[in-house]
Amino acid sequence: MNKILMTGLCIFVSKFLQGTVACAEDVTRVRLATMYLHAVKVSRLLFISLLGSGACLVLLLTGVVLIHCTIFIYAPWEVSVKVTVTLICAVFYLLSAAAIVAYFFTKDRWMAMFNTDSTIKELTGQS
Repeated sequence: MNKILMTGLCIFVSKFLQGTVACAEDVTRVRLATMYLHAVKVSRLLFISLLGSGACLVLLLTGVVLIHCTIFIYAPWEVSVKVTVTLICAVFYLLSAAAIVAYFFTKDRWMAMFNTDSTIKELTGQS
């Protein structure tokens, strides 16, 4: 809240100082862009904690438990075969969950989704 008030105050003061309007506007743009990038970072971390840790974990554990219970109860195999199949399935589920989280929640993907590259290029004057 303090940053927003300071940015507004900076714009207000810059209108009175005609010689430094361009400088104050640049500072204001950089501050707003910094706040935007921080908001993207915070939203990414929020979605990682809510979606990645919450819903995906519940669904993964439910699937693992149901498949393994089915193997142990209904499969006409020896106990050693059941344990081996169960362990192979568990390792596969854990690796696939880690790969999905790593793929969807990378910083580069979120920065591209919120077009932060174009914002940075616009502020730095690069084409």
